[in-house]
Amino acid sequence: MDLQLLQMTSVFDTSGYSGTASVKELGNYGPNGEQLFEVSLTGTTPNFTTNSVMGSVKLSPNFNGNTGGSHTYSNATAPLVAEVSNYSSTTYGTYTFNTSDGALNVVKSPQTVNWTDPSNQAANSSGSVTYTIQVGKEKLPTTAYTISNLKVTPVAGATSSDAGYEQLAFSLTPKQTLQDGQYIDVHLGLPDTNGNIETYDSKLAANLPLMTPNGVQIATAYNMGTYYRIVFNSAAAVYTSGNNKLTINPILRWGNPQSQQPSISTNQSSDNTTNLGKVYVYQYTDDESKNGTLFAYTPTNDVTINGQHYASGLHIQGQYVYDKQYLDYNNTTTAGIFYNNNRVWGPNNSVSINTNWANAIGFRLATSGASTSEANTGSNFDITITVGNSKEFTYTWLTDSQMEDRIKSIYAWYVNNELSNEVAGSSPTNVYLKNEINKS
Repeated sequence: MDLQLLQMTSVFDTSGYSGTASVKELGNYGPNGEQLFEVSLTGTTPNFTTNSVMGSVKLSPNFNGNTGGSHTYSNATAPLVAEVSNYSSTTYGTYTFNTSDGALNVVKSPQTVNWTDPSNQAANSSGSVTYTIQVGKEKLPTTAYTISNLKVTPVAGATSSDAGYEQLAFSLTPKQTLQDGQYIDVHLGLPDTNGNIETYDSKLAANLPLMTPNGVQIATAYNMGTYYRIVFNSAAAVYTSGNNKLTINPILRWGNPQSQQPSISTNQSSDNTTNLGKVYVYQYTDDESKNGTLFAYTPTNDVTINGQHYASGLHIQGQYVYDKQYLDYNNTTTAGIFYNNNRVWGPNNSVSINTNWANAIGFRLATSGASTSEANTGSNFDITITVGNSKEFTYTWLTDSQMEDRIKSIYAWYVNNELSNEVAGSSPTNVYLKNEINKS
């Protein structure tokens, strides 16, 4: 996208500095076509104490028709602010802007300016900011088109470096002439009763041109961060007026940035009820034996086009949770020892001695359903601790009641499940998007 400089040298404070500051626009040479500006100083090199230069540069998006939607700029790729490498060096490498005047190398450093929140945060070269350029002039009336052939398919990435994704395909047939700037929004995910939509996956594709059969672009599907906005352009009117019966067939994707597999299993057979991928919904059960067990859920409204809901046909993972308080227990075995360094040798043959020796031993044993141990202790077990006997050491032990309380707290506890964010339209099954497990 393009960035335009709004304020230039007038915002630089060079008091105490024997020189001037100037700004030159170099052109659109950033990683995503951002405009590049060079700030030059005359005079001696400034420093932080005697002849510093203070200033600010304000940037704003410049929409040109193709750059709308959601964008992320990350310092990890190219520093937003950096010194030209001719004047500085760093062990963190350089980034090259290929300008019309040749290559321009700048230094990369973790000490670069924190441009996301400079007044409250320290320098951070990995900072990033996401912003959205709004597009479209008028929401298309729902009476102006029909939707058909809607289908959602989970697809694995082609290689291990490609994200798995859910692919939404549908046909849109206009019933009236479409005007420049009219748009529809397309969401894929579960709507809750608060008006929010929980997306299945979060990585959207780049802005996508939508073409007529003879190769004319009549719309763009803009990546708006969590959803797509299809905006029609001035050419759409010619192909949707009179006897023209144009149908466009968008194919939109939501990808899983962490995996080659989509978050919803590609195995959508009716026999698969417990291996459908990420758990998206929860449902209360009054049968404690079903607590934590899985079930398949088929949403009826997880595609939202222009505010109207459609069923994707997907089977997604659900989980039952017990609706009353119940006793939970530890199912892992762990152990660890903490100790002090009692004698430390420093430079110049110095030695420090800690006369307060202390060792702490911690452990947890699986009482049932052991996942890291071959055997369960069950609900009754003995613990024996053996230490060396020496008059040089003093041992301090918890009382029996203190030890009992400690054991109870790490081996078993009462919990209850609290569901929230009900999926809109899920009645009478009443499924929810969030489960908070409260321990007591």
